[in-house]
Amino acid sequence: MPTSCHHRATLSQQYPISGIGKDPKTGTTVGNFGDPFLWNTTFQYHFMQYFWPELEVNYEYWPNGLHQGLSQVMLTPGLILGRFKIGQDSPTRPVNLIVGAGYQFAVTPNLVIANNWVATMRITF
Repeated sequence: MPTSCHHRATLSQQYPISGIGKDPKTGTTVGNFGDPFLWNTTFQYHFMQYFWPELEVNYEYWPNGLHQGLSQVMLTPGLILGRFKIGQDSPTRPVNLIVGAGYQFAVTPNLVIANNWVATMRITF
């Protein structure tokens, strides 16, 4: 039974598609949210054929908008199941289904986002 460990990290900056350059107002419009900086690191362990338990760490910082100056860290333990072959794109390239779920919770004060269930479904080819 082969097993393996994986590590993956991403950095990103989000930008609103409306409200750019406007003063923040009350409400929940995209422009009021700001331009958060996100750092995501995932640690996965692969065992048996289809099981990928993982721990994801998310850091978010808001340099502007309604949450200006706030930051938080979220942890998400989860389980990814896949790659289930569901078809064939070409003679050498399968089409696979990957599904997963996890529970995200904050581990820092000054919460912008609290606890969430998260789910994913991907089709790869």
